[in-house]
Amino acid sequence: MTTLSSEKARLQKVADLMLEIYEELSRMRYIQRAGIRRGPHNLTHLEAAYDELDLDSSIKYLYSILPYIDPLAAGKDSFSRIGEFTDFRDIEQAERSRDPFYGDPSDPNFEDENGPYIQPWVTPLTSLGNHGSVMLYDARRHVIWIIDQESWDTTDPALEGHPTKEPQSLNRNSFEHIPHRNAEAALRDILRSYRSLEWIPGSGENTGLEWDGSILSLREMYLENGWPDAFNGDAFEVAQARSFCVYILQEDTDHRLEGENLVHAEMACLRGKLEDARAEVDDWKTRTQNEEDPEELEELKKMLIVSEGTVAIYQRAVKAAEAGTGSQG
Repeated sequence: MTTLSSEKARLQKVADLMLEIYEELSRMRYIQRAGIRRGPHNLTHLEAAYDELDLDSSIKYLYSILPYIDPLAAGKDSFSRIGEFTDFRDIEQAERSRDPFYGDPSDPNFEDENGPYIQPWVTPLTSLGNHGSVMLYDARRHVIWIIDQESWDTTDPALEGHPTKEPQSLNRNSFEHIPHRNAEAALRDILRSYRSLEWIPGSGENTGLEWDGSILSLREMYLENGWPDAFNGDAFEVAQARSFCVYILQEDTDHRLEGENLVHAEMACLRGKLEDARAEVDDWKTRTQNEEDPEELEELKKMLIVSEGTVAIYQRAVKAAEAGTGSQG
């Protein structure tokens, strides 16, 4: 039988590993470190709302210690492969999480044919984007599923090839039969996959083409810039910005640019991106100066900081390109 102290220790391990994953994504320059909201959090004002959702005490405790991502401050809203970031301090997100695959169950009993997806002691750790996968955690059994909405099967690489058992429940929304494994092992493997570059951040619907590993050689850029032990994040961002400009140029022309033509076109692209970023910063500054609502002002300030970071990246990229071409512009 699991004691309260051992249960809390297991939940803390889940929270700690989620934080390590977020910090790794920050180190990879995928999200801004300022967007990580570390636990614990005071959620006493949500107790009644959590009770209405019939959350088990273990899940309520987990919500209070999990780290969260503020998408506006982080500059991103999703993982790669395992869904989007979710924040259970937002009661609307907590409510949506009880129907993680948007199946709209109509029966209240878990054993009914169209019963709920998840028991009170189970919670998603990510949310569903435009299809894709969701990561779910069972606090009683200390296991994790990574489930694809469309195939209704595991997308956990460690469980590929493992047969999906026959459902034991009449509930067509139940995923108990889908392969799953120890939570700490699953989370450590996610962390290892990022560190080993088996997984590259991005390639999501809202992550931008500059984070699409199918068009930019992101893995090679990481390695060329010292990943993992001597990583130069600034140099990586410069390489990413320059490669993205080259990609845009090659896509926008009927013939392949080479030599001096490519050099000059890349410089023009980088300077254009820099001016666009500066214009965005000016826009956010104007809006913050005119905003009177405190909550809206706080959000605008977050977006301003992210935009200022983009300006800094393109300033470094322009400087690097100038140094490489001897341009004085």
